[in-house]
Amino acid sequence: MPEIKEINLIPSELIEKIIIKSRVKKGGVFLFCLIISLLLVSLPFLIKLTKLNGKVKILRDYNQKVTRLEKNLNLDCQNLKPLLKKREIFLHLTNERSYTTPIMINLAHAIDPEIRLINLLLEKGMNTPDKGQMDFFYTLQLSGLGKSYKNLGNFLLNLQKNRSFGEVTLIKSDIDDKKGKFIHFELSLNYYETGQQES
Repeated sequence: MPEIKEINLIPSELIEKIIIKSRVKKGGVFLFCLIISLLLVSLPFLIKLTKLNGKVKILRDYNQKVTRLEKNLNLDCQNLKPLLKKREIFLHLTNERSYTTPIMINLAHAIDPEIRLINLLLEKGMNTPDKGQMDFFYTLQLSGLGKSYKNLGNFLLNLQKNRSFGEVTLIKSDIDDKKGKFIHFELSLNYYETGQQES
């Protein structure tokens, strides 16, 4: 019996194209699967990265706000400096008036009509009596002119009678020819805010 030979009627070029298409399809499927795998693996990292980028943006916005606030605060501090100086001066003047006003009132009650005060110096002092309570007082140095020794004597007597004053001491008194025979005097005394304690 004669031997039967298979004869391939499909052209070899067509067979090569089919083989190439098959390989391309397999390679495409493999590449697709690889891309999907990489996406699945990297997806959690991408989510974290997105969240971190959002936090970074929030921090940048916060930093910009803080920077603006610092600039505004610096401007406010610069504007406050002159106001604080004015407040300090005002408080100082208020404190000065708070204790000089009663002193002036008591001096006005004691002064003789013919006495003219030229200078007044005040110095605050403090001592602790036997009872242990703080006693605040002011030392006054007075200088002035009087028409006569009688007027000066009346002034000294009125100061001694006033319970707000104590330790009244006449330092000196003499006739000033340059002032038209007026008596020039200097004296010192203490002023007590709460009055002198009875002995």
